[in-house]
Amino acid sequence: MRVSVKIITGIFLCFFAFNSIAQETKIIRSKEQVVISGKNYFLHTVKKGETIYSLSKAYNVPSLLILSCNNKKDHNLKIGELLKIPKDIEQTEDNIYYCLKQGETLFGVYRKTGTKVRKLLKANPELKRIDDIPLGTYIKIPKKYIKNKSFLKSFEEKKFNLEKTLAKKESVDTTIVDTAIDSIKRKKEKQLAIDSLKLISDTLTQIQRDSAILVHDSLIRAIDSSYIYSLENSPIVKNELNIAVFLPLYLDMNDTINKIDTTIITENIPERKIYNKSENFISFYQGVLMAVDSLKNKGYRINLYTYDTDKDRKRIDSILYSPGFVEMDLIIGPPYSTTFDVAAQYAQNHHIPIISPLSDKTSSIENNPYVVQLNTTQDIIYSKTADYIYNKHRNSNIVVVHTKDFKISRESAIITQLEDSLFTNREYMVSDDIKYKKISFDEYEFYGIKHLLNDSTENIIVVPCEDNTDINQIVPTLKALAGEYKIKLVGLPIWRRFTTMDPTCFFELNTTYLSPYHIDYKRKEVDAFVEKFRSMFFCEPDDFTFRAYDLSLYFIDAIGKGASYQDLCNNAASYYLQSYYKFKKTNPNGGIINTGLLGITYDRSYNISYEIIEK
Repeated sequence: MRVSVKIITGIFLCFFAFNSIAQETKIIRSKEQVVISGKNYFLHTVKKGETIYSLSKAYNVPSLLILSCNNKKDHNLKIGELLKIPKDIEQTEDNIYYCLKQGETLFGVYRKTGTKVRKLLKANPELKRIDDIPLGTYIKIPKKYIKNKSFLKSFEEKKFNLEKTLAKKESVDTTIVDTAIDSIKRKKEKQLAIDSLKLISDTLTQIQRDSAILVHDSLIRAIDSSYIYSLENSPIVKNELNIAVFLPLYLDMNDTINKIDTTIITENIPERKIYNKSENFISFYQGVLMAVDSLKNKGYRINLYTYDTDKDRKRIDSILYSPGFVEMDLIIGPPYSTTFDVAAQYAQNHHIPIISPLSDKTSSIENNPYVVQLNTTQDIIYSKTADYIYNKHRNSNIVVVHTKDFKISRESAIITQLEDSLFTNREYMVSDDIKYKKISFDEYEFYGIKHLLNDSTENIIVVPCEDNTDINQIVPTLKALAGEYKIKLVGLPIWRRFTTMDPTCFFELNTTYLSPYHIDYKRKEVDAFVEKFRSMFFCEPDDFTFRAYDLSLYFIDAIGKGASYQDLCNNAASYYLQSYYKFKKTNPNGGIINTGLLGITYDRSYNISYEIIEK
């Protein structure tokens, strides 16, 4: 006898309904307890039908916290699995509970949430060491102390989405169950339904597994930023792409200055000149062309549309709203903020990714999810420079050399964050010898700095200054001390642009700065790129060429493989020819920004080396 579609439908509904009912197992709270890092946990052995959601209800503990404390990336449980479930949780609207990740300290929590370390210690008095807390330790954070509102909003959204998803998966619609059963009874084929159910149960189980995998993947993408994505191993989903590039090439000006006066008869054709304002952007464009050529070998067909634009908003509008422009898959530029914001708004309206290639102050990134900012902000560089000094050199003699007016300049940011790092560390504070000093170069100069140096240990001299004139005075003075003391200078990447500085100073002072950009000419791929560039353009590539090549290669490939911004944020950090990419969303509603940094060191052997600061 053939089973009707309605009966089969009833069978499916019954199966899922019965399965859901089975999951409503009454949970008996465990009496086994353990103390880890001063925190009390229940040790619960998972039984049939128990879920993260039902456990969270039984123990009155947030689902997110159970997942975090057990280092789980999804909600799937195995029968017999042992879980740590936090005890003594105060479930109130005034607190959230945060689980520390690998290597994370309370200072790292302060960086994320804006909650001062002393406030965290007050809320968690059982913590003894603030820089050595085991993975999985959860801490209570009073909401009133959280200054980073985007963190709080993101945390609450993750919690809400997870609870909603898990609750939905475990809800039982008894109306559907009753309807299905009645349908079967009315057809007087109950036994047939049971027999059919046995036959298809194994298939249904597999279907459920497949469904669970899909739910898991989507859940991970929605609420868990720890999943790993591989751009390199992803397949191409679209090989023909339309790429728009906005650059101020000043073609009209170049034609004007190279115009030949035909009224004058001469045998010598004058050498062609390049308008000075267009030089860097021509180099940039050459890098884009090199990337397009390389992508052809990967199987891409790139339709490149290049637009010569300056700061003319009307010109940008005329291009954006021209027929066919909406078909673009990626927009690179414009480089100027005034015109970039116009293009970014268009990109958002038409769902086109757009890259800010040269600016570190892209305002539209805060509320436009289609914007990519490649230049790491000064705030990120300052913050990570402070972390670098603390993590690697906190046991050295640290001397900060600042200008007289540093409190009203941006250099105060590094100093403030460095002091926060040092003086929230209890071990550092109880030391008999606090190896941290701060001095004004304008007031004390050579002898004042010398008085603070230690001749028996390494001296870390931090100069958080961006002014060319000040650096030209401070750094040579420090060089005069390098022969007598062991000195390591920590500076800023902007110093590379100071062409008036004697470069030997950087080597003699063992200088380090953090930057997302560095070209290592010893690498084989860099050497191959230079040779190919010379053969194509008969000149030498510069920083702009390398930067354009890297970004074009990375993002055109990402677009072709259908990668989302969330994928790129979870992609492994990548070091291309010049650029080190590690992307992060600015906030839930904004775009992504590059936070990857390399530590560039000029040593006394006149070598330049680099290290990856954060993978």
